[in-house]
Amino acid sequence: MSTVETITNPKQRKGKKGTNSAQADAIYQALDSMEAHVLPLSALVQSALNVRKRPVDEKALSELADSIQSVGVLQNLVVYPMGNDVYGVAAGQRRLLALQQLVEKGHVAPNYPVSVKIVPESDALIISLMENSHREAMHPVDQINAFIDLQKTGQTAAEIGALLGFSTHHVKKCLRLANMAPALLAELGTDTITLDQLQALSGTTDHDRQVMVWNNAFGWKKEPRHLREAIEETKTPVDNNRLVSFVGLDAYEQAGGTLEVDLFTDAGFIENAPLLEKLALDKLTLCAELLADVEGWQYGIARLERPSFYGNDGETLSFSHAPEVVIPLEFADLLAELRAREADLREQALNEEEYHEQTDLWQAVADCEKQIEDIKDRTKNQAWTADEKATKGVVIYLDRDGEPCVVRGVIDLEQQEPQCSEDESTSENWSEQSTAAVETVSTYSAALCKSLSSERTLAVQAALTQHPNVALVIVVHDMCLRVFGKPYVKQTLGIALTLPRAELLKNALTAQESPALIALNQQHEIWLSKFPADWQDNFTWLLTWEMPYLLALLAYCTAQTLDGVNHSIPADNKVALALQPVEQVIRFDFRQWWQPTKANFFGRISKDQISDCLAAAGASDKALEAVKMKKGDAAELAENILKESHWLPSCFVASSMDTHTDNANVQ
Repeated sequence: MSTVETITNPKQRKGKKGTNSAQADAIYQALDSMEAHVLPLSALVQSALNVRKRPVDEKALSELADSIQSVGVLQNLVVYPMGNDVYGVAAGQRRLLALQQLVEKGHVAPNYPVSVKIVPESDALIISLMENSHREAMHPVDQINAFIDLQKTGQTAAEIGALLGFSTHHVKKCLRLANMAPALLAELGTDTITLDQLQALSGTTDHDRQVMVWNNAFGWKKEPRHLREAIEETKTPVDNNRLVSFVGLDAYEQAGGTLEVDLFTDAGFIENAPLLEKLALDKLTLCAELLADVEGWQYGIARLERPSFYGNDGETLSFSHAPEVVIPLEFADLLAELRAREADLREQALNEEEYHEQTDLWQAVADCEKQIEDIKDRTKNQAWTADEKATKGVVIYLDRDGEPCVVRGVIDLEQQEPQCSEDESTSENWSEQSTAAVETVSTYSAALCKSLSSERTLAVQAALTQHPNVALVIVVHDMCLRVFGKPYVKQTLGIALTLPRAELLKNALTAQESPALIALNQQHEIWLSKFPADWQDNFTWLLTWEMPYLLALLAYCTAQTLDGVNHSIPADNKVALALQPVEQVIRFDFRQWWQPTKANFFGRISKDQISDCLAAAGASDKALEAVKMKKGDAAELAENILKESHWLPSCFVASSMDTHTDNANVQ
């Protein structure tokens, strides 16, 4: 979610020696030794002092209710008296809600006995915050609100941090974020913005500016550093400004925008760049929606920049290539006439000696070219069928001159990805035909494709380090491509030693404990231990090394430059395909480095896809069983069943040149 702390550091808490730490320790000891009481469920109510304010996950709550119905409440609730024999729950709100759910279903009586520990109201907020911080990571919104409540009691940031085991700096940051625009705090509560992004927007106290910068950002512009640049931007020149050309200065000023007059220029500066961007996006959105409606597309999307369809953009948008164009006869004749006229005008312009006449002729050539392109664009648009338009859309963006440009046939991946509810019941719709479904990657998310290809890249890197001769051959070949080939020819390695390690681990968080990364880290430490203390000063120490050691070091270093990551959903349904030539030569077998688990694969695909995977692995009976389970349970089942089978998803098998036998059926 963020690099900012959301769970207390127990070492830090224990290390504090101040009064507040003593207070926290005293509270913990008092709770441990406190006598438990039994109260009727009807006497317990939710409390405003409970620090968790966000809506409870209904699925998780139902599972907790089922558990309580089976084995009872295993842990005491912490409550405080509110008067009239009513007690507020400071710690244990989810258990309270689960019990109330059981009452509604008629499984327990309203006077169901609940074991509680009763504390003074003055300690309730602190106890709630301590329990929730230590039990599991609190959501940032709940933590911010809790810190505010403690600050209202007169405690400083240092005292709050010392009491709960957070750094003072962290508490101050949370308290500062409390003053952010309410709309952004609401988005933090729904996890549509991260703490890092929110901090980047805190560079101004202007709520309108904060919201405008956030709403104007798409793709890579949502990265914290770009948000920080946008929020801190104060002067935007009017001259040669494409947004000004598109929106118009009158519209900007009518919307409340102001200009800074510059004595040395006639135009001056825009003082509210986020407002100008908002006006441009609003106008582009109207254009996109109108075009989509007129041409029959499913949706219209506005962007200030042309979508790249890879990286961050590739996780939300995909580009569908236009169908083959068949030019109608009436257009074919007109095109032939325009091309003939263009050729004639071009020849006249080349032979004309009079400057003004030559200028007019070249303008006429440009006009012909424009008409030809317009006809081509029109025929391209007509090639899309109504069915294709019904599932795709258009993106309108601004070019460098502020002119709207259109990309047609865009797929919104968030709308296209299958939505699989965790608690949906599919047992009634299940049929034996489901076991015959073909497991493909076409419906995997772009993020999953990026993660899988990153894990495979790490594995191939580790394997290549064991083949120095192959590494040397690849390096020599890449150099030949640069020296003897074309300037921008595709190379196997990043010859400039661009190391993608950090990006690979960011893409695939589950790779942190992978055999590949462990092997690479071990080799790294071994090699570094062999270097002299001043190894960075010059290269002469390497002249004393024997050739086998130099080749092995070369293999390790060059292997780090391999990058087979898919930044978008691959059209051929195979991930890390770029690694195939290397894999073939070193006889790479991915099964020795990776196996699918709930964390890295099964938990990130739909329940139907999990069932298809089991069927493809020869476990058809388990496939039938999985489809009747909740998704999390089905993912665990698949992990356990296929743990020793050497099975790989088809997105890997077909792209792999493994000499290992094909996926073995599960016995």
